[in-house]
Amino acid sequence: MPATIDPGLQMQVRMAARGLAHAGLVHAFGHCSARIDARHFLVCAAMPMGLIKDEPGTIVSVDGALPQKVLGEVRAHQAIYAARPMSAAFVASCPPPPCRCRRSGSHRRRGTA
Repeated sequence: MPATIDPGLQMQVRMAARGLAHAGLVHAFGHCSARIDARHFLVCAAMPMGLIKDEPGTIVSVDGALPQKVLGEVRAHQAIYAARPMSAAFVASCPPPPCRCRRSGSHRRRGTA
């Protein structure tokens, strides 16, 4: 496992997480990661991506057990990186449901035509 991580990669993963949240593509659930080398990747902190500030990501092995503080959903990242050696980054998200908007006065009242 790499002993150190490039601080720039840590920053890029945090910025990607916040950007996805800011764009409304994620809410409380999801992760983003970036490949470090052929056998390792960096996954964002296990918290809502929009709340990530300076929290460091965690190094994960492509083919090993998940570190303790990493959620099980990160196994999807492992599978993608193992199957796709050229993949440089991965996002798994659960976007919020679309809002249901109704223009005021556009609905019909009961008993009216």
